[in-house]
Amino acid sequence: MKYFVVIFLFSFVFYSCEDESDIVYPDTDPDDILEHVTLLNENSKMIMEGIYEIIKGTEEFGEKAVIKWNQNHLNIFFAKNAGYIAMQGGAIDSILLFKGYWRHLVNTNTGVVNFIIDKDSGYVDIINGNSLDTNIVLSGKYGKGKSLPEFPIMLKYLRPISETARYNTFYIMGHRCGGRNAEQLGVSENSVDMIRKSVELGVNGIEMDVRTSEDNIQFIYHDNDVNLRLTQPSLLIGKIESYTFAELRSFLKLANGEKIPSLKEALEEVLKQPHIKLVWLDCKSEKNDVQMIRDIQKEFMDRAAAMGRELKIMMGIPEEEKFNQVKGLSGFNSILTLCELDLTKVRELNSEFWGSRWTEGIQQDKINEMHSEGRKVISWTLDEPLFIQQYVENANFDGILSNYPPLVAYYHYMQ
Repeated sequence: MKYFVVIFLFSFVFYSCEDESDIVYPDTDPDDILEHVTLLNENSKMIMEGIYEIIKGTEEFGEKAVIKWNQNHLNIFFAKNAGYIAMQGGAIDSILLFKGYWRHLVNTNTGVVNFIIDKDSGYVDIINGNSLDTNIVLSGKYGKGKSLPEFPIMLKYLRPISETARYNTFYIMGHRCGGRNAEQLGVSENSVDMIRKSVELGVNGIEMDVRTSEDNIQFIYHDNDVNLRLTQPSLLIGKIESYTFAELRSFLKLANGEKIPSLKEALEEVLKQPHIKLVWLDCKSEKNDVQMIRDIQKEFMDRAAAMGRELKIMMGIPEEEKFNQVKGLSGFNSILTLCELDLTKVRELNSEFWGSRWTEGIQQDKINEMHSEGRKVISWTLDEPLFIQQYVENANFDGILSNYPPLVAYYHYMQ
């Protein structure tokens, strides 16, 4: 039974008002200068990557930062307030120019950032690929809110990223395709736009929540009902899975105005985003939809392989019911799964990944067991800054799922 209710009273009036806490991200390149830069090659990018001392700007960004390229996005991570800087740029007029924005994830602070590297601060070494005597200094200014950049910021190269952190596979997983609505990232959680934005957050993997419509179309959405946390006011109420996909597309918009994506649409976007190496399909439907998800998983894994992409798509097993449904499939033990249940069930499914709830502690003995069997372990969903540091530095997880992926990236690359 479907419930179409016209919700004009209260909700439309109340939610039509602008939320004063919503972040308005500043225009980072109003003069379109970045259209004229020459992008750096991979060797030059590697020369720039490393651990930097923050000489100026410590009040906003702390004392140290990590610079890491993610495709053509320059990511700068710092521990203070789970912050990051997302930039783009390249060579122009004998300097390196980078423009972007900074953001604290534990609050709503943001602003523009501009950097240059000139011939006296590492330009020649970066362009020529000289890593023997790296002496890089990024100098620039940053703004607060929508104001023009006026405060000085300077980063000085200290050391390269360690070989352990650079080359050991570690999955920095963005929750709900990159981040939640609560972090006010400017795009909605579990949306195609969030998948696109995830590159700015330093991730190499994402988790997405899979549900199944009344007409058996898999789509991406977290909660089991229509609500004003995730969507704009609409004509729909009740369980999200009680509607056809066409009805969801016609009558619902996500919090920032996007359409709810089908699972296939989300994975189509993943194929366009080479920074994504791992996708975790968190199966939340009350229906037995695992065969349909399995078919989609295989289709996109095959397509990624044909493209030469390094991409794994895991079917998540969050509960006993889904465990039993997967066990009922022919060849279930060859399906790429992440099982959140006990280790016995991980072995029964022959899951490649075990999802370890972070509140259970590090459980190093169990991690060792999984590693001895050739399995990987991802901790979820870890947002406490102190525990993120401890879990990265004091254990050997293969990845961490978080709403603060820049902070996970910071501690990982600082090793």
